[in-house]
Amino acid sequence: MWAAMAIRMGYWDCPSCKHKRIDGPDAECPTCGQPREDDIEFYTDDDAAVVEDPELVRQARLGADWNCQYCGVDNKAGKVECQTCGAGPDGSKSREQRVIMDAPADSEAAPGPAGTAPSESGGKGGLLVVLAVLAVIGGLVWFFFMRTTDAKVTVTGSTWTKTLQVEKRTIEKKEAWADQVPSDAKIIKKKKKKRLKRVQDGTKKVKVGKKDLGNGMFEDVYEKRPNMVDKKVKDHWVSYEVIRWIQGKQMRSDAKDGAEPADLEFQASKKKRVGKRTSVLVVTVKTAEGTSHSYDVDLSKASDPAGKAKRYKKGQKFVAEINRMGKVLELK
Repeated sequence: MWAAMAIRMGYWDCPSCKHKRIDGPDAECPTCGQPREDDIEFYTDDDAAVVEDPELVRQARLGADWNCQYCGVDNKAGKVECQTCGAGPDGSKSREQRVIMDAPADSEAAPGPAGTAPSESGGKGGLLVVLAVLAVIGGLVWFFFMRTTDAKVTVTGSTWTKTLQVEKRTIEKKEAWADQVPSDAKIIKKKKKKRLKRVQDGTKKVKVGKKDLGNGMFEDVYEKRPNMVDKKVKDHWVSYEVIRWIQGKQMRSDAKDGAEPADLEFQASKKKRVGKRTSVLVVTVKTAEGTSHSYDVDLSKASDPAGKAKRYKKGQKFVAEINRMGKVLELK
């Protein structure tokens, strides 16, 4: 639930003479007399003065200024006639009111309108240096490791391997606080012990942002949040059992020169089950210079694995994309 608090002074910058941090409610620039236009953006900061003048506070709470549709001048909320031309507010557009959330404490705030953040050219320069160094490192990594070349190759052989990972059922016995026990665990025993635990102790108001009131002033916005404290409390210490499946033996079936190996069969039971299956064709190719490379073809999800394997029969020619590490990335 939102709770509105202190009113703070907002500011605007004159686009004509570049005068900075003019008080938000001021309708004209104090330097050049330029009227505050309806598209001028207000801004503020946490160090902005808290407005204590009762009349300014009253005006702030009346709402957003309205812009005269005839002469374009901003007028205070509550005014029934334009201060310049005398027209009424009917059909005129009020300034937008919006809530601006604070940035998280561990991240940098995004830069606001002119005048809200100090210029740190040194910081920007340092960032540019870091980016330049990263770009150079990235270029070197690409040149020495990721850069690829194309080479004509011939298939000299292949091995098709199927694997089946068997998983074994085990029961782990553990102890933990009740709120740390896995949902699929079986509770064996409980006992009460004292522990230091983070618990809620009422609520607290936390400043989470500010509201642009649309009249040159801002209002701090607070939110009620749980007030968490560390307390010694009595809690349940639990002994429990949980079922876990761990890797057992791996079954394997191989065949040479593109032939399909026998399917792996396994009878599941309460203590053993089928885990991951793989089906991979390892193709060996040789370049015109006599250099051998290997290329893995995943057949696990192929609709016609035998047909796909036949594409890589012995003597078949391809153009191989090879990186600087000698790994074949693709056979075209």
